[in-house]
Amino acid sequence: MGDVFEAQLGERPPEFVEPDAPAVLQWYLGHFNGLSMTRGSGFAAPNRLTYQEILAYQKAMKVKLSPFDIAVVLSIDSIYIHAYAEAHDHSKQQQTQTRDPKGAKKKPPLGKLVPSFLPPGLSMEKPQVKPQPESNG
Repeated sequence: MGDVFEAQLGERPPEFVEPDAPAVLQWYLGHFNGLSMTRGSGFAAPNRLTYQEILAYQKAMKVKLSPFDIAVVLSIDSIYIHAYAEAHDHSKQQQTQTRDPKGAKKKPPLGKLVPSFLPPGLSMEKPQVKPQPESNG
């Protein structure tokens, strides 16, 4: 969507500026997105990726993911499922809080879902976006 504004305005609005992800993370996210496009969904939420889907993806795309690569993709999927549930549960929580003053159960923080076997330097924390200095040109 930022590209549409960029074409019309000649610049990308700050809210559409995305930080550059490290190449290794882009590689994993590319495979995750490829797998996620064909994911099934249940009654109210997307299903988790399965090993069968990953095997079919590898065959169809003619790629070979190592067990470590699969673990990273499944970790990203776990974070996606958690974020989806949290985003969709937020509106339900607001509705139930008017009826139930205790509210809903607390969910574990996102950091608890990130396994310890991620490569060094690969963090699932949201990167800080630094403001771009204005040029007087």
